[in-house]
Amino acid sequence: MPTRDEVIAAGRAMRATLGLVAPSSLAVVPGIEEYSTESIFGAIWSRPGLPLRERMLATLSSLSSLQRLQQLRRYTGAALNIGFTPEEVEEVFVHCSVHAGMPTAGASLGVAHEVFAERGVEPGPRDLPSRSLDESEALGMAVRSELFGDDDSPPPYLVAAAALQPEFATWTRRYAFGGIFQRPGLDARSRVVCSVASLAAMGKEAQLSAFVRAASRLGMTSAEIGELLLQIGPYAGMPASANAITVAARELSVDGDAR
Repeated sequence: MPTRDEVIAAGRAMRATLGLVAPSSLAVVPGIEEYSTESIFGAIWSRPGLPLRERMLATLSSLSSLQRLQQLRRYTGAALNIGFTPEEVEEVFVHCSVHAGMPTAGASLGVAHEVFAERGVEPGPRDLPSRSLDESEALGMAVRSELFGDDDSPPPYLVAAAALQPEFATWTRRYAFGGIFQRPGLDARSRVVCSVASLAAMGKEAQLSAFVRAASRLGMTSAEIGELLLQIGPYAGMPASANAITVAARELSVDGDAR
């Protein structure tokens, strides 16, 4: 068990790694700068059990999905500081738009491009293959099968959609799983990390259940998923983290995951 001094030291070191100087607004209230350094960067960011890259993916996904743009600007810079490419940052925001809506991508990308301009970096081109709707739908079905397995017991929201609005499932196959999930720039595990963080931050528990199972299918351990859901707490609120952990514990227990 580390001492408080050790946690504080780890928090200061993590701030330095990320290049995140505490904002001047925190210095106005006595003790808050120190509190954030210890409780967020020392007690959460510095924990073992989840790669730094995936902690950043989760943080960017949470901030973009919740449209906390002032903080997103700072963490976009921090992502670049630890080796993210501009293309990867863009893809996080585009990916989360599947869950949080395309307007969030527009606003987040606007902030990111301001940071890129300040840093003198530009996103490079990406090879986006042209596919027919049928090809996109078939690819989307394959991706869904990889992530969620067979649809013998689809979640209640898909059952309801099939009865009331069948086009919903078609759209998700073509444009979410056959479109956004196929874009270059992030691998499948990174995209699922983004999805879990986005849905957890927004409290979308029905969809979160499915993506927790997907994370497990892609090889994330229960401990890693728990770390991912703890990571969003300082940015989405600890109740959001607690609720998401409750969902994940239930789903991983059902799947018999004892890793």
